[in-house]
Amino acid sequence: MDAEGPRVVSTDKGPTLHLRGISFYAPDDPVGSAIRRARGMPLEPRTLVYVPSVGLGHGLAELLARLPPECAVLCVEIDQRVMALAAARGLPADPRLRVVRTSDELGVVACLQALGPGRFRRVREAALSGGWRTAPQRYRAFQEALELTLRTWWRNRMTLVMLGGRLVRNLLDNLPLLASAGDAADLATDLPVVAAGAGPSLDAAIPALRALRGRYALVAADTALPPLALSGLAPDLVVCLEAQQANLRDFLPSRPAGVRLACELAGHPDTARLFPGRLSLFSTTFAPLALLDRLESAGLAPLRVPGLGSVGVAAAWTALRLSGSGVFLAGLDFSYPRGSTHARGTPAHLGSFASATRFTPPGHAAAAALAGRSLSWQLSARPGRVRTDAVLQSYRDLLETVVRDDGVSREAPRVFSVGGEGLPYGAPVVEPDDLAGLLPARAPATSPGVRETRLRHADPSAVRAFLVAETGLLDEAQTMVRDLLSSARAVSETDQRLADAVGHAWLHFPDEPDLGSRSFLARAIPALACCRARVARAAAATA
Repeated sequence: MDAEGPRVVSTDKGPTLHLRGISFYAPDDPVGSAIRRARGMPLEPRTLVYVPSVGLGHGLAELLARLPPECAVLCVEIDQRVMALAAARGLPADPRLRVVRTSDELGVVACLQALGPGRFRRVREAALSGGWRTAPQRYRAFQEALELTLRTWWRNRMTLVMLGGRLVRNLLDNLPLLASAGDAADLATDLPVVAAGAGPSLDAAIPALRALRGRYALVAADTALPPLALSGLAPDLVVCLEAQQANLRDFLPSRPAGVRLACELAGHPDTARLFPGRLSLFSTTFAPLALLDRLESAGLAPLRVPGLGSVGVAAAWTALRLSGSGVFLAGLDFSYPRGSTHARGTPAHLGSFASATRFTPPGHAAAAALAGRSLSWQLSARPGRVRTDAVLQSYRDLLETVVRDDGVSREAPRVFSVGGEGLPYGAPVVEPDDLAGLLPARAPATSPGVRETRLRHADPSAVRAFLVAETGLLDEAQTMVRDLLSSARAVSETDQRLADAVGHAWLHFPDEPDLGSRSFLARAIPALACCRARVARAAAATA
C-alpha cells in the first residue's frame, strides 16, 4: 500500500477514488459507470455475486435491486482504509449484502460458509469498480477459493445423495463393533513409516521396500494390499474407508496374518469383520449429523479423522499421526502415468486379465475408461507432465494440505514422495534406491511395526444403552412425522429439534428437510422405520 493512502476526488458526476496510481472509477462519470456495470450484469437465481473491492460503494444498491431470488452479494475489500471510506459514506443496509475486509482466502470462505453454500449454484464476478487492480492476484484468488468451496460442497452433496443412505446403514450396523474393536487413536510406532497407495508408481518402489523391510512400519491403503501381499510385503496396518461391497476385492487373493485393519466406522460391515481381534476403528464427519455428536458425548466415538475422500490420503494422514519420524509416501500419484490407473496386482489390474478376450486384450478396459474421462496435462513432481482429472487433482490438493499442516519446515522435511511420478504435493522426491540412506538401521526383531499403546474397548452395556436410547428417539420421531402428516397443526420448535436429531435417516434425500412438506413427511416415515430396524438389530447384537 502507498504511504499517502486512498484519495477521494470530487467530480461533477460524483466522487471517485484513487489509490496507488489507480483510478477506481471512470473520471468523467464515476457513479454512472458503476451503475451501468451493475445494471448490465447478467444474473441468475441462486447466484453468489462476488464484488472484488468495495470502492466507494457505487452501484451496490442498483445491483441489489436486480437480484433474482435466492441470491446474495459478497463484497470483499483488502485495504482497511478503503473499507473505512466506504463505510463512512454509507453502504446499503440489505440482508442480502455482506461486505468483508480480509486479506486471505480463509476469511472469504468463512463468509460463504456462514451464508450457506447450499443456497448457491454458481459464483459470478461483478467488478463495479477498478479497485481489484490494486491487488489483482489476491482478488482472483478469492474468487477461485469461493468457486472451489462451492464445487466441493456440491460434489459432497451429490456423494451423500448417492451414498449417504449406505454410509448411515453401515454406521448403524457397525456400532456393536465398538465393544470389541480398538480405537485407532491408540495406534503408534517408533519406526519411520511408509504409506503405500495403489498408484502405478508403487511397482517401482516395491523392490526397495521389500529389501528394506524391518526398518520401517508399513501402512497401506486397502487397494494397495493385494500388490504388496503378492510381493511378499505384509503391511502392519491397512486403512479402509470404502462403504461399498466392491471394496472386499481389495482383500483378495491374500490377507496376511497379523495385519491390523484401521476401518472407518461407516465402512462396509463385511470388511470390518474380516479382521477379528485385529480391528481398530476411526470415524469421519462425512456429514454434520447429530448422531455422531451423540456418540461423542456418550464417550463411544473412536478417533475423528478429517474428511479426506481418498483412502490414499487417509493412509498418509494416518502415517503422520502414528510416528514422529520420517514418512515416505509411495504409490500416491493422483494421475495416470503411462496410461496406467493402478499398480500391478490391484483388483483393477487383475480384473483386466480376468475379463480379457481375443477382442478385448488386458488393459483395453482401462484405456477405454480413460478415453471417456475429461483429462488434462499437468506438471509432474518430476520434470515433465502427466495426465490427470479434476477428481484426482482434488485429492492431491487434500494431501498437499495434510503435508503442509504437518508443521515441519522445508529445511527439515519429514514427508517424502518415493519416486514422485505423479502430481506434486509439497513433499521432496526421493528415489526408491535412496531409501536405504534415509531409514535407520534394522530394527530389533521384537519391535512391532504398529502397536496399540493401550487396549481400550467401549463397555458393551454402554453401547447397548446408547442403541436403546436411539431406538426410542426414532420411535418418537416417527410419531411426530405421522402426526404432522395426518393433522394440519403447525411445525413447532420441538418438532424441528427432533427432526435435526434424527437427520441421518434422510441424509440421502436430494431435497432439504422440510417438515411442512407432505412429500417430505411421506418419505420420512419409511426412512425412519429403516433406521429403527437397524438400530434395534444392532442393540440385539450387543445383548
